[in-house]
Amino acid sequence: MLSAKRKKIGYLVIKLENSGTFYSRDLLRLGMKLCGESVDLKFTYRGGKKNGPASEYYINLLKPCDIEKIKTIASDAFRRSYLYRCGFSKMREIDRYHATWVENLSKDKDVHIFIAKENNKAIGFLALKINKIGRYGRIILIAVHKKYRGRGAGSALVHRCIEWGNKKIDSIFVKTQKDNRNAIILYKKMGFKLVGTDKVFCKKISGR
Repeated sequence: MLSAKRKKIGYLVIKLENSGTFYSRDLLRLGMKLCGESVDLKFTYRGGKKNGPASEYYINLLKPCDIEKIKTIASDAFRRSYLYRCGFSKMREIDRYHATWVENLSKDKDVHIFIAKENNKAIGFLALKINKIGRYGRIILIAVHKKYRGRGAGSALVHRCIEWGNKKIDSIFVKTQKDNRNAIILYKKMGFKLVGTDKVFCKKISGR
């Protein structure tokens, strides 16, 4: 914190992974604010083809014409993120950050973005980043347009991601907020297992 003050850093963000309560208490005593808690889950392939249930949604890989639509979906899909709770930027700026993040992911050769469509309209997406050396994938982002949430598009995207990864990778990781119980229940039903946790703390350092 002293170093951050000397460098006139506006906010200090600390992430603790798989830590006990000891470090958390110390950070709280130092004036840090708990801004988010996440869980990490892992799906492991165990042989055989992984078929998901029939879906009303057409799911395919990203095409250039879909990018602007998924940027719009991303701009208001991650309000549970600690970025909104830390207070170091306005909501509209964080919304733009998520839209830009999606655009950058679309340019990454190791990222595969799946699009869920209804009546040829993009209504959700999932971004999977592949680690070829480790033979695993990580779901970086998954989002569904607010008008279509709770109608199975998210689970259809995850099932399609699992099917696609069969024979290509050995496992898939995904991170979600600890208080997002519906998502955690859904992932566990699909075969994901809890493998880790993390906490994010934030503190305003300078008067900027």
